[in-house]
Amino acid sequence: RAGRPGQALDTLEPMLRQHPDDYELNLTTTIALASDRRPRQASASLETLRRLQPHSSDTKSVERVVRHAFASAAEPGVSLYGDSSTLEIQRADPQVMVALGNGTPVTDGFEHETLHATKGSGLERTNGLENADHDQVWAGAAHQFGGLNLHGRVGQARTSVDNLTTYAVGADITPIDGLSVSVERTSGFFVVSPRTVGLGLRQVSHDARVQWSPDLRWVIAGSVHYQTLSDDNRRWEFSLSPRYSVARTQRLNLDLGFVASQ
Repeated sequence: RAGRPGQALDTLEPMLRQHPDDYELNLTTTIALASDRRPRQASASLETLRRLQPHSSDTKSVERVVRHAFASAAEPGVSLYGDSSTLEIQRADPQVMVALGNGTPVTDGFEHETLHATKGSGLERTNGLENADHDQVWAGAAHQFGGLNLHGRVGQARTSVDNLTTYAVGADITPIDGLSVSVERTSGFFVVSPRTVGLGLRQVSHDARVQWSPDLRWVIAGSVHYQTLSDDNRRWEFSLSPRYSVARTQRLNLDLGFVASQ
């Protein structure tokens, strides 16, 4: 629960060597292996649980934990946005993830956005049209190498004025329990309003995120975002969001914190 699977496995290993058929030790080991993103070892440990207590409710619960961590999945994504500048965005981005036997997930997705802004708002297209569409299809994959997870995707995007090959590449690094670092570079259209789409603006973004848990209750997260646009504009964004675990119960998980951004 503390998010320290490496430390848990280090503690469990000598005890499990002495008591290889202890159900509780194997139960905790399976959860730790799933949290540490070790699909083959987690599956083997789950088989031990099934052999020891196949009808236990705990075994069924851990089966769901392992399935949630490594199984294939489909996500129907839909979002609606509106603000006081009359900008409205309707977005659908369903995706399917297929988990291969070695734990490598392969993902395919489709994205459709319809953007609307009324005339005179300054966000409509330069030719006066109020609507613009953005479509994208993409495929990606990821693979875990110990504490390093590499991921990437490539796609094809289309608007009413242009086509573009898009991509994203990144890495998630977990050097020690309680510390994770993520970096990513993405390239594609700058989809903010009908005007940016109609102008065919493109963007390249670099993102870095750090999350640190110095103890079992505190989590400190920070991020940096740097974006360059094809019209020579640039944008920086920083954020810091510490939070404190107030309650961890069967029915309620409650964290309190704040977000500061510039």
